[in-house]
Amino acid sequence: MSRLAAFLDTALGLRSFGSRDPWVRRALMVVASFAFVLGGFWFARRLQLDPDDVAWPLIGVAALLGVPLTALVNAWEYRVSATLVGQRVPLGEALRISVLGTAANLLPLPGSTLVRIRALRQRGTGYRAAAVVTAALGLVWIGVAAGLVSLLLLLTGGGIAVAAIFGLGALGGLGLGALLLRRSSSVPLSLVRAVLVELAIVAVSALRLALILAALRSEAVLGGAVVLTLSAALAAAAGIFPGGLGLRELVSALLAPVVGLSPAFGFVASALNRVLGILVHAPLAAWLAAHDPDRPDRARSLSG
Repeated sequence: MSRLAAFLDTALGLRSFGSRDPWVRRALMVVASFAFVLGGFWFARRLQLDPDDVAWPLIGVAALLGVPLTALVNAWEYRVSATLVGQRVPLGEALRISVLGTAANLLPLPGSTLVRIRALRQRGTGYRAAAVVTAALGLVWIGVAAGLVSLLLLLTGGGIAVAAIFGLGALGGLGLGALLLRRSSSVPLSLVRAVLVELAIVAVSALRLALILAALRSEAVLGGAVVLTLSAALAAAAGIFPGGLGLRELVSALLAPVVGLSPAFGFVASALNRVLGILVHAPLAAWLAAHDPDRPDRARSLSG
């Protein structure tokens, strides 16, 4: 397990990017922001969408309904991760961690992962166990999203070969997730719980993206929403840029044609989804950090 812990240190960036090299963090933020802004400008021009043609009420629903639902399912995921290491977390505390973690993704490090692991460690869980269970849920997230893409392609005639590739990715994510959960008291039950919560996360994410794609007048709403959800999971797993900033949108553009969605739609929809999340989460997270004097470490997790 020591080698696994060392690998997680590097893969999650909890030590390499989070403590020793502040100039690396600043450089990553600059690169990520540049990729996000430049890519958004270029793809928006290619999309050639008149703002008057956008169904803005659907954008409002995605922000005011979709973002709070995301916070709820993320809180559920955190509670599941805590249960898997023998902890019980109240819903209110889980919601706080969910919001602060999402806002922390604005930092040049895997912020949500870092906030969750620190929160579990504060409750008495060892670093290794907290990192392993967090990574396991992330792998299951990828597996579930890839599996849904594979199923969608099979149902819509998107190509057996391409569907098989995503199916293998799903098996890989679920298999590695189960491997990391092997120390749980009941691996099958733990995996089922992980799959259920990740299904909920994928469903809510797909709902937000479907609303955005519909607002942008896309013709591939369902397929596009599912594929873009997988893009978010893959970019988050990369742990290179803050919250996958820029990377998630680029992956979305690359995967969009798999379901007949143009790369421009993929990038713009993913970027708009991120902006909506920031607009709702950031003010709430700032308020939570400012009104939590008994837990200054959580406020520090937002400031780096």
